[in-house]
Amino acid sequence: MRNSVKSTRTVRRSVRRAALPLTALVLVAGLSACESDGGEADKANPKASSTLPGTSGDATPSAPGTAGTRPPADRPTDTSADPKAPQAKAPATKAQLTTALLNAQELPAGLTIKKTAAPEEIETPSASEPRCQPLIGQRRTSVAAIERELVGGTDPQGIARPDTDLVLSSYPLDLLESQWTTYIAAAKTCKRFTFDVDRGTVEYQVLGVRIDAYGPGSVEISSMLRVQGATAPFTQAVARVGTTVVQLRATGEDGTTTPPTFPDHLVQGQIDKVRSQLGG
Repeated sequence: MRNSVKSTRTVRRSVRRAALPLTALVLVAGLSACESDGGEADKANPKASSTLPGTSGDATPSAPGTAGTRPPADRPTDTSADPKAPQAKAPATKAQLTTALLNAQELPAGLTIKKTAAPEEIETPSASEPRCQPLIGQRRTSVAAIERELVGGTDPQGIARPDTDLVLSSYPLDLLESQWTTYIAAAKTCKRFTFDVDRGTVEYQVLGVRIDAYGPGSVEISSMLRVQGATAPFTQAVARVGTTVVQLRATGEDGTTTPPTFPDHLVQGQIDKVRSQLGG
């Protein structure tokens, strides 16, 4: 019995390690110096999220001379600070990501908020198949990330809802492009591989993949982890919205083999809110 309990706990910990390929596992340590790292993330300054990157509220490069002074006629005009020039969209800050998370009033019935915080930064395990590595972690390139843990319950119709994590993370666009490409390639081709964690070997099996499940630039993957006979299924939905990655992870019950499903409108609702709040 003790071995069974220990194995089950190992599987559950492994789910969290293996189910964040584009977010917590690739979270950079240094966030913007203007962000506050103390306290509950839900208490983020609302003013910090009222101005999106690239708008007039952001700091801009200093213009030559004093404010309102035009550069001398014999000096070429610096077009790099021209607001009309094409600008790459800056990744969202942690405060902006927090504002874009679904709140308690926007969640489907049967789900409640447990806590909101920056995802735990943990060591990325190594996949036995190198081509499958993107499914359990890549290079640490995200700028900011926030996670909201939801506790599953029973909705008014008596349907049980699984525990679900909402994770938003932002990236430099060029790095996100390459990571997304390798992630989708791994999702399409990898079926089964292993990795070592907590002095045990975890078997990762991909059960199903739906490309563009929630529109272009999205994917839903159902998987199963096994450790010493114990099992834990999980389903994750991942979508790109501009420079932001939206990820939802639903975890099934220990010892079961059926991947959980998301409540109606949960995934699409989170994607739509990110798009309306952060653009993309």
